[in-house]
Amino acid sequence: MEIAIAAIVSAIVFWVGSGIVLYNTFQKLAPAPTAPDAMSWISAIALVVAGLSYIPLEIYLRRRNTVDPSSASGPRRGLVLALLGGGILASVIGGVTALYLWVTALFGSPVDNWQQTVHAGLATFIVGVILIGIYLWPALKEGYRSRLSKQSVASDAPSLDVLPSDAPSSDAAFSALPQSPAQPATVEDTLDELLAGKIARDEAAARIRVLLKGSGE
Repeated sequence: MEIAIAAIVSAIVFWVGSGIVLYNTFQKLAPAPTAPDAMSWISAIALVVAGLSYIPLEIYLRRRNTVDPSSASGPRRGLVLALLGGGILASVIGGVTALYLWVTALFGSPVDNWQQTVHAGLATFIVGVILIGIYLWPALKEGYRSRLSKQSVASDAPSLDVLPSDAPSSDAAFSALPQSPAQPATVEDTLDELLAGKIARDEAAARIRVLLKGSGE
């Protein structure tokens, strides 16, 4: 995350410097009212050089995201979305500003120093379009990859509330378990139950026959 923050700050410095370089170029091609001096070029180039560290940091985050996406995907996604959002804002604001001032000048009601503002808006628009071109596809690709990983995790999770239609119920499975046979009663127990009226004479006779047969074997 610290590397992502450093990359975002460096990227802001780098692209602001690039925009100023473009602005000075437009001012040089169509001086309005005067061409930029040496100090303007030095300041713009100094910003570009100061922000050059953004490039290796961005490459490092991209490789880390490929090797270990579990730890680097969040910072990488934050960098991509921040620069993509900045590019969208820059392109919209710069394009609208340059178009508005150019149209008003075309219809005969220009504002003061409208050429300079048009050049600044045009430079901002170009920088925004470059950022969109660089980071739009990575944002779409990494978002699609994130959705695929979430779907794979969801499909690998076992379903506990869906059972096959032919699966036996819990009661049927319990009833299918082998039941342990009851302990056979002795002759004395059988006679006691008969005298107490708990069993009938025929049932007592059947028990005694089973006991006698078992003792004979």
